[in-house]
Amino acid sequence: MDTRALLESSHARTQQPWLRVAAILTVAVSCIAFVPPVAFYGRMSNLEFALVTLGVVLVLALLQPLTRTRVPIPTFVVALLAVMAASTLWSYSRAETVRDVLTFVVIALAAIVLVQIVSLNSLAIGVALSGVILLIWCGILIVSGAESAFTVAGDLLGPYGNRNGLAYALLQSVPAALAMRLRVRLGFVLKWLIVIALAAGIVATGSKTSLLVLAVVITVGVGFLLLRWRRTYGFIWAVCVALVVVVAALNFESLLGILGKSDTISGRIPMWAALVPLVAMRPLTGYGWSLSLPVGAPPSVAIQESVNGIVLYHAHNEVMNWLVTTGALGALLILAIYGLVLWAGLEIVRHTDLVAAAWISLGGLVLLLRGLSEISETLPQGWFVLVILVAASVKYLPSATAHPISKWIALCIPFTAQAHSGTSETACPVPSENRRAVVPQDAPTRHLD
Repeated sequence: MDTRALLESSHARTQQPWLRVAAILTVAVSCIAFVPPVAFYGRMSNLEFALVTLGVVLVLALLQPLTRTRVPIPTFVVALLAVMAASTLWSYSRAETVRDVLTFVVIALAAIVLVQIVSLNSLAIGVALSGVILLIWCGILIVSGAESAFTVAGDLLGPYGNRNGLAYALLQSVPAALAMRLRVRLGFVLKWLIVIALAAGIVATGSKTSLLVLAVVITVGVGFLLLRWRRTYGFIWAVCVALVVVVAALNFESLLGILGKSDTISGRIPMWAALVPLVAMRPLTGYGWSLSLPVGAPPSVAIQESVNGIVLYHAHNEVMNWLVTTGALGALLILAIYGLVLWAGLEIVRHTDLVAAAWISLGGLVLLLRGLSEISETLPQGWFVLVILVAASVKYLPSATAHPISKWIALCIPFTAQAHSGTSETACPVPSENRRAVVPQDAPTRHLD
């Protein structure tokens, strides 16, 4: 643990309580509204809400007693946004591309600033709180007898009017709830009650994809706990999980049957097959990025023809979606972002005492796995969470490792702010030569967040 980690610990303790609460509520409301619920339809666009969120975050930053003078901006995120913006030149709907790219730029700025002004644990609590609010909302709809609460088959719809949308939002909260630390009486018990409630909500939606991802996340979460406790147990757990994965792969058709999926994965395989020739025609640049594929554009037409005329607005696979919209450039960058998040989270958990860092890898895993058959970070809420995770990675990684990658995963920009107790940072911190630097005996070495 180095001096930078100690500054983070001091930051968490000197932060004004009301600012922390305001930031937690901002994150919770943003995670809910970026989906958005049926009640929000037509009231505010994604861009308008993103601007409001950024405005609130900047106000909180100005009121903060301690912030950095140099802010690390994730290099891969900047590069990906640049590719998305450049695709405006060949997009089939330039107006949509400009609007949606601007929305994602604003969301990214809000997420990056949030990571700098509040602790990672506070951000995890905010995301977990969004799931709790959704469960309470579902309870109100059920008690009030609203017909929109359930499908005909009895699956929970909640405020989104879509069981998959609700399951997705609740699923995002699970890794955050697993990793957060509640510093209240019986906080550990409350934390696990929240995890159980979120899992029960996902089960109630009947979303098979989310249930599968939930099982994987809990399995990996247990592995993290075992790894922190004793590496041998973590290794044994990893071997057992690997054996289960091999058995599942050898019985893939049976697994699809258990999940209620056909051998075409509910029409996804023909859809992907129809998109491959289009990707081959524009392998580097794609057809222009937007939140949804424009009606009439070649990718949209190909999907419609492959699923018997049904109009769908995305490729039901994130890598394929990025290949279609931004080509290999965008697809490689998003894979690099995921690789960074998964690796950084593990490194930070292994080499620091930042318990909430488990959320970095677990949250990235949720987005990655769900993106195998749906979209995740192409949704504003998923993008918001992903940028928080990658911004946290570049902020905390130098405290965990001296790997050369930590020197170029972030760009540094000036961020004028008042320093606390005469302490300030004049440049982005560079990793120390040793993974665990020598710390003064009177300095705190636990609970970085």
